[in-house]
Amino acid sequence: MDALEELLGGPQRLRVLKLFIQNPEVSFDSAQITRRSRVPERAVHRELSFLGRIHFIKSKRAGKGKVWLLNPVFPILTSLTHLLTSARSLDSGYLARQFRSIRGIKLIIAAGIFIKDDRSRLDLLIVGDRVNKRRVEAVIKRVEAEAGKELTYYICATDDFTYRLGAYDKFIRDILDHPHEKVINKLGVV
Repeated sequence: MDALEELLGGPQRLRVLKLFIQNPEVSFDSAQITRRSRVPERAVHRELSFLGRIHFIKSKRAGKGKVWLLNPVFPILTSLTHLLTSARSLDSGYLARQFRSIRGIKLIIAAGIFIKDDRSRLDLLIVGDRVNKRRVEAVIKRVEAEAGKELTYYICATDDFTYRLGAYDKFIRDILDHPHEKVINKLGVV
């Protein structure tokens, strides 16, 4: 457990906090929180109870159930948001470790949430040959739980990427010409 997780009550609370902070306008039911944060349902109820008691979130009735959303007037929301978004838990080393076991990946470019650039067209570009998309999606779900936000990503074959790069494709150029970080670069892309 890293210092931030320990300070904030463990990895489960940290994931739930990030989910609300990264999605300040969205209301979630407990099933959505469980699925998106990858925190067990029982723990989600415990965290919602705690976060409701301290007024970090507020609840409201929705249909037959209840939904929770971030309390925008929580006294230390700005400081907590800054702390959680500036923590480097989602750095390139973390991403490389997550994708290491997936064969065929030649290039991973991180942008968007990973470099704190809201203007970026996507968060991850994954290039490779015969990449197991199910395994990639499973890793993406884990990373989304850590980030507290759904990621925008694109997976393409090496020959498709090489062709689009050579043809100065606008989408690929937008990614490479704007701030990004190469997590894996077996293609030698400059």
